[in-house]
Amino acid sequence: MTVRNPSIQTTSRTWLAYIALVALLTVLCFSGVADLGIDTHDADTFRDHERIAQDFSFFFSPDKDQPTGRPTIELVKYLAYLAWGNDPGIFHLLVVFFHALASLLLARTAHHLGASLGLSMLGGLLFLVNVAHFQAVYWISALDYPVALICSLGAVTCYVDYDRGAAPARLRLYAFHAILVLGVLAHPSVVAAWLFCLYWAWRQSTDLKEIARRLLPFAALLLPTALLALHLSPRSASTWSLVDMPITESVTVLLGMLRMLLWLVSRLLTTAHWLPLPVYKFQTWELILGAVVLAGLVYPIWKKRDPQAHWAMWTLLSFPPFLLLTETTILGLPAGPSRYVYQASAGSAMLLAWIVDALRLRLGKMGGPVGAVVLLAVLGSSFFYLQKAEAVSRYTSGRFHLTRGDVSTGTAQLRRAIKDGADIIDLEDAYVRLVMADIRNPDALDPDLRRARELFPDNMLFVIASLVLDSLGPDPQRRHEAQSRLAELKLQDTGNTYWTAQLYDNAGAGFYDREKWDRAIEAYRSALQYDSARIDTRVRLGWVLVMTDRFAQAIAECETVLQQVPHSAAHFNLGLAHMLRGDSGDSRAAYAAAMERHGRDEAERLGVLHRLQRLVTLDIRAAEARGMMNTYWPENAGF
Repeated sequence: MTVRNPSIQTTSRTWLAYIALVALLTVLCFSGVADLGIDTHDADTFRDHERIAQDFSFFFSPDKDQPTGRPTIELVKYLAYLAWGNDPGIFHLLVVFFHALASLLLARTAHHLGASLGLSMLGGLLFLVNVAHFQAVYWISALDYPVALICSLGAVTCYVDYDRGAAPARLRLYAFHAILVLGVLAHPSVVAAWLFCLYWAWRQSTDLKEIARRLLPFAALLLPTALLALHLSPRSASTWSLVDMPITESVTVLLGMLRMLLWLVSRLLTTAHWLPLPVYKFQTWELILGAVVLAGLVYPIWKKRDPQAHWAMWTLLSFPPFLLLTETTILGLPAGPSRYVYQASAGSAMLLAWIVDALRLRLGKMGGPVGAVVLLAVLGSSFFYLQKAEAVSRYTSGRFHLTRGDVSTGTAQLRRAIKDGADIIDLEDAYVRLVMADIRNPDALDPDLRRARELFPDNMLFVIASLVLDSLGPDPQRRHEAQSRLAELKLQDTGNTYWTAQLYDNAGAGFYDREKWDRAIEAYRSALQYDSARIDTRVRLGWVLVMTDRFAQAIAECETVLQQVPHSAAHFNLGLAHMLRGDSGDSRAAYAAAMERHGRDEAERLGVLHRLQRLVTLDIRAAEARGMMNTYWPENAGF
């Protein structure tokens, strides 16, 4: 059934006004994304851009730092890089631009499928400001989702035009298949658009032979396209985990898929324009709500109530591609399943628009004012919670920066996330990471640790952090008491041992950064006292011992490492310690073995030259360091 609203005329002026409104709302709601910074995978993608610029054949290489198996998106990002370089702020704005474009295309497609213009435009606005899919708009690496939705809507529009006999008919059918292939190479979820067209053809009572003639060509293209995408995907991708899964686990997997379907469906309602719960946390009651929402989606399809049935079917068909992910993968996401409901939320936004419009019509003369108030309330709620959702992105960004060793950026992002969204992020995990990083700088640690202990008094990590801090402090009595208590905790739980060693290691890194060498040695040795198998800790200890002329001790630490693993940094530190002690023969042997085993590139990657320069800068055995540079890096002889 086609519903038209005579109060809004389909004119170019109307559409221009709507585009201006979408642009205004986009600026109001998403102006803050430009300073969200980079997150997981973004730095890898940026490095790939630079290597591709040197040799475009690297675009097709499986050795990229971030091979996605989605060449359409990789090409879009690379073209963007050519335009403005690896500027994170502009890349964030690019994602927002594609999201706004998808919102406009959604409104046009809805109108094309039979909804009134007013209803279509309202649905497009509600999708634009939908909170449920915030990660697909706030994460650079999630550009796949808006581009995939644009391809999906474009393909559906081409097919509907062809079905209605719009000229040139054959060209529209070709465009339909081409856009689908391009879309699948942007994100596999675009397959849902082909399934929707299959549903559309059935609803139009198209002859089965005609349906096969129109739609089966893409099915034939789908297999090689999917195989290509799988071939280009890294082996660590979630798709491979499903392919490698034993068949004996199939029942467990199917039950997990059902649970995830109900959870994802419930999020279309629970987080649509509000965030009443922590986004990362699975609530059991969401399964019950998901079943209710699922029944609500099936009802208009069963009753064939158009255009609601179309968008209910769109919503349902959007989920299967994401159910192929393992349950563990989805439940373990720090930002929740937000990005996985992006395409489905286009359908739910249209259904919510229909509910608001139906309420307006039912209230008669009062419908207009009441509808306006409801819409303003929804838009206001969306604006508030979209700003709040930025905290989740800052939280995941902070985790990423800490993982790569950028402590200042990581802690700044976590503090901002705690300040703006303590009720929607994993607050305990945020404080754990903040305290682990803060122990590098006791002045910053004190307020964060006090607050963490107030909020989570049962978390042993925060207790251990206080003890580690006291054990390294200036008060002899407190040092002794803290060390005794840590020894007791070591006997109680192996988990306590791990955290104690990690905290000491991080404290050592902080002393190292501030060139407090003796205290760094003390902290590193304390870490090894609790976990003697910490290879990287022992390597860092060896390096500090070299820097402070404790060559015999440094050699002993390096040799201990090399007895366990062929660690390249330990090889190079060993050669350096021998050289600075004057054992030129042992040094040459150690360096020759290191070069033979790991290569010159590995030496330079580890920054051996930088280490030698640092010794010169600190005036620690400067002459010997220069001699080593001249021996192994003659191009730096003039340093």
